[in-house]
Amino acid sequence: MGRRDVRLLSFIRRRWREIAAAVLILGFTGFAVLALRRYGMLAHWYWALLPAAVLTLLSVFVLRAPRQAHRVFFAAFLVCGLLYLAAVPILQVSDEPQHFLRSYEIAVLRAPQALPDGSVGDFLPDGLIPESLSDYAATGYDDIRVAWDARIDRANPVAYDFPGSALYSPLSYLPHAAGIAIANLVTDRALVILYAGRLANLIVVALLCTLAVKLFPFSRALPALLLLTPIYVHKAGSMSADGLTLAVVALWLAYVLHLQYGTQGRLRTRQLVPLYLLVLMLSQCKIVYLPVCLFFFVLSPERFGSRKRYWWNLAGLVVLALGAGLGWLAVSSRYLAAGYSTSGTQIAALLHDPLGYCRILLRTLRVQGRTLLEQMMGIGMGVGGVRNSRLLTYGYLVLIVLTAVFSRREGDGMLTQKRDGWLALVSAFGVALLTCTALYIQWTEPGNDTIMGLQGRYFLPVLYLVSIAVLQVRPTGRLRRKIAWELLVLTATGVNLVAAVSCIGYGLTL
Repeated sequence: MGRRDVRLLSFIRRRWREIAAAVLILGFTGFAVLALRRYGMLAHWYWALLPAAVLTLLSVFVLRAPRQAHRVFFAAFLVCGLLYLAAVPILQVSDEPQHFLRSYEIAVLRAPQALPDGSVGDFLPDGLIPESLSDYAATGYDDIRVAWDARIDRANPVAYDFPGSALYSPLSYLPHAAGIAIANLVTDRALVILYAGRLANLIVVALLCTLAVKLFPFSRALPALLLLTPIYVHKAGSMSADGLTLAVVALWLAYVLHLQYGTQGRLRTRQLVPLYLLVLMLSQCKIVYLPVCLFFFVLSPERFGSRKRYWWNLAGLVVLALGAGLGWLAVSSRYLAAGYSTSGTQIAALLHDPLGYCRILLRTLRVQGRTLLEQMMGIGMGVGGVRNSRLLTYGYLVLIVLTAVFSRREGDGMLTQKRDGWLALVSAFGVALLTCTALYIQWTEPGNDTIMGLQGRYFLPVLYLVSIAVLQVRPTGRLRRKIAWELLVLTATGVNLVAAVSCIGYGLTL
């Protein structure tokens, strides 16, 4: 081997991360060009430079100096979330109009009520949804520009129906409502109020997810990848309640693992208080996600100082979870009755023939399984008009799997007890079962042989829990940095940037 070859190999060995980042930048720029071509928007080729510009800046931020993983994650999440916030036309995220109306209602301290037409909603200022944005599926950037001068009329309340979001607890919309309340004090422009809700939700979700990554006691790469899933970041930059809900789930899992494996000594009261707050939020945000509370059993009784203290805290959390969850269910039951007249029939059918319901579950999995998986990974965004590359969609899923497996083999992120993996799997099964059952009761017409209303994003907690289950191997001493987590975050960011360009391409066609 010649001297020149030795120098080349030495350079590659020293600069392999920078070389890999350059390859990622070129690759994702190419995917962005293909995304614009898919919508016939190559005339707007300059949008394809967006991934190159953002990834270059992020690469300089990450690779030029050592950075803590959670700070890199926060930068990537916030940048991608802001791009989705701007790229996806307002109210075009699934069910976003209903989420906005519910958030506004909470911001002005009102509660849902039965409307004269028999639906559920409230009387809110006229003009909350500008006329140019009323056709949500066809809303484009020109319509948004037209809506800039649209103003709300607080003196003229009109009836708005939102039976779906009326079922959600007010806690699910606290970030949105806070942003809307602030904007409502300073302006009557409907568009400013709408985007204020989106922005407030994104900031709060980004902070909670960053805290989850920081608290995760093992490999930061895996939780970063899971929380940068395109469909989730896209939801975080909208009025959807899913962003806050999934952030709370991720924070609960990370905090329990942090208490068990990231701290020493007897758990103090100030360390247990966040457990109660997170369980309260879980019970209010989405009751079907309550099975993740089983992760409490990761904590060993020895960490509480005595078994008596352990059982008292367990009892307190169970009472809080069931009391708060069932309490809100009782409050919202009148909205359920008004909006879903067949719910009682479905409950009776489920109790009468549970085996028949099991057959419906299996048939639903066979018929909708692939679609749900693709939705969970973000193949479609907005109201369905945006279609992302299947190669990137499945590639991202493979990246998550390989990261979990690689972490397991290399000792970069393990759990120390096999029971942790089983708890994660049992919790995942419980979440999936309750989610399907809730949609069977609420949205499925009697006599249907499959469950209607399922969306892939509902199963993101299942992906989180299964990924944690993969990490159940023996512990090692000092964690070795075998995974270049910086490159994994850059890759996740690149996938999101290409998806954002797809949203822009689709928006330009409207």
